[in-house]
Amino acid sequence: MNLNDFLLVKVFKKSKYMEDFNNGNIYLNSTSYFWNLENTFQQDKEGAIFQQKGRGFLFKGNDAFLNILWKSSTVDDVIKYTKEENVGQLICETTEFSFRLNGYLCCFYLLPKKDVSFTGNIFSIITEDAKKDITIFLEKYLNESENHDFYATIYDAEQFCNIFTNGMRNKGYQTIYGKVNYKDIDEAAKILLYQKGDLQSILFTKPIIYNYQKEFRILLNKPSEETKGHISENIIGIEKSIYGSFCYDCIKNKKV
Repeated sequence: MNLNDFLLVKVFKKSKYMEDFNNGNIYLNSTSYFWNLENTFQQDKEGAIFQQKGRGFLFKGNDAFLNILWKSSTVDDVIKYTKEENVGQLICETTEFSFRLNGYLCCFYLLPKKDVSFTGNIFSIITEDAKKDITIFLEKYLNESENHDFYATIYDAEQFCNIFTNGMRNKGYQTIYGKVNYKDIDEAAKILLYQKGDLQSILFTKPIIYNYQKEFRILLNKPSEETKGHISENIIGIEKSIYGSFCYDCIKNKKV
């Protein structure tokens, strides 16, 4: 994709969050944060590869361990043959176990420039499909918002990505960005992607039920540090990429 053809729309719960972000005070949650949200707009198993609930067992195996699985009809058989043939190790019994990729997410709604017109500080969506899409997106966000409100800023995609990623890289973060693909992928397919080293396909793919989000995301991680619940950093120059801002009241009063 050519970033110069797009705008990025970032939606915030509070005006202060928007002001802080646009002033370069960046607060980002890790992928694991989104696992436990009750807010269904944001809740997603971001970076998930495998998740098990209920009674289970965690084994450490080698290549020969596959033969154990093929000839076993029960978990008890697996445990028995593992001990007898010494081709693996039962590590522990589990009630819930998950394996996921982690990092920090910065998410946007991706809006083609061809669908937007600006007149001074007023912008308008000029195609019916684009109007319908962003209306659905904002309505879903509004319905899940704690205070039933939102504040949004529009950025030039190319400018923002250059400023943001260069700033974060200077602070030691690795960055990947791009639009999200919407496709239902089962655990077996995710494991194969992981084995092939195709981590981007895992982290930039979401279930089809989220396709209304038309998401563009930037994923960051810091190889020298363990991933925390969130990060807080300062980036200089983000305001240079801003096209404009709007809020729920603006839409109600038809100012956008």
